Amino acid sequence: MVNAKQPGGQGHGKSGFAPVFSETKISSGTYPETLQARIDKLTRVIEAIPSALIIADAKSNIEYVNPKFTEITGYHYSEVIGKPVRMLDSDAAPFNEHQRGRDIAAADGNWHGEFRGRGKRGITYWSQRSICALRGADGLITNYVIYDEDIADRRSLEGRLRRSQKMEAIGFLAAGLAHEFNNLLLAMLGFTALLKAKLDDSSETHGYSTMIESLAQKGAHLTRRLLTLARESPLDAQATDLNAAVTEMLQLLSQTLPENIYAHTHLQSDLDPVRGDMGQLQQVIMNLCLNAVDAMPEGGQLTVATRSTDLAQDPRQGGVVLGTGRYVQLSVTDTGEGIAGDLKSKIFEPFFTTKDVVKGTGLGLSVVLGIVKDHSGFIEVHSTLGHGSTFVVYIPVWVQPSEADPEAR
Repeated sequence: MVNAKQPGGQGHGKSGFAPVFSETKISSGTYPETLQARIDKLTRVIEAIPSALIIADAKSNIEYVNPKFTEITGYHYSEVIGKPVRMLDSDAAPFNEHQRGRDIAAADGNWHGEFRGRGKRGITYWSQRSICALRGADGLITNYVIYDEDIADRRSLEGRLRRSQKMEAIGFLAAGLAHEFNNLLLAMLGFTALLKAKLDDSSETHGYSTMIESLAQKGAHLTRRLLTLARESPLDAQATDLNAAVTEMLQLLSQTLPENIYAHTHLQSDLDPVRGDMGQLQQVIMNLCLNAVDAMPEGGQLTVATRSTDLAQDPRQGGVVLGTGRYVQLSVTDTGEGIAGDLKSKIFEPFFTTKDVVKGTGLGLSVVLGIVKDHSGFIEVHSTLGHGSTFVVYIPVWVQPSEADPEAR
């Protein structure tokens, strides 16, 4: 007869789970193997599983966890043994996640579903959880086996896909609305011009018509931004000096910057030309600078820098591999309020803004992202709440087509 002892918190292996068995010989095909050797092999297999594994007793108290569990949750083996599995339930869950899955597994034998867990120091994680109920010879449940597969990357990709689809839908809507709105504005501007021609320049009515004309022109500018968001503006790609774009735009902006905003530039003198549209790249610079100024209501420093860089690793934006190669890096840094962590995933969404309705449309960063993607580039955002933000734009350098290349002719 084989004797088995439950682990007493000591033993070998990363997890500390090391049951001791007698050296009884069993037959496995043509190769005899001790039961201890087989158990050791199974233990190594369980500890090598690339997902978190939990074995709990009939009351859902933890008896065993594998090393991957520690990696996902941050809890060491000794910190969870004997504790209820529900300690891993997230505070954000409106009900006892584990108990719900356990009850279904107890009735049907198995349960599968997404689980939002809480690890050590309050960290949250997402997993695809499976719970299996084990029963003894008498039919009563003896243990629950819980298998948590880390799905953080999958959920991140799903989130980016949803945002991409949302932006695509808004782009189609924006294009249709912009064209219709533009027709109305053109008519307004035309009739306003006719009205002004019939009025005396010094009359009060002439002043009202001038104000109407000004508002209509602002509406036309908003329409152009909507069309850029919808990517209906043509891209005139050619070799472009990004330093010249920065210098020209900052000269224009310097006339309107508040007195408590100090602008600085750090431009690489031998900067590579980029493949881009000068007008659209200047719009990127303008929007990023205006966004930085808005983040510094009490004043601060605005720094715009450029440099050429070789990317040795694949940069990724939205789950798309853009490839290695040589890029020009444009960075816009402010010393303002910074961006809260829960807002970083939303700042590029169309019409999302933290400003008052009268101060912003929420299109600036959306337009920036659209233009950068049209240039085969990508954006990184670095920000700490209360310590400012840096937006870093990467644009591929201009590569002169080879005259010997038949594809370039």
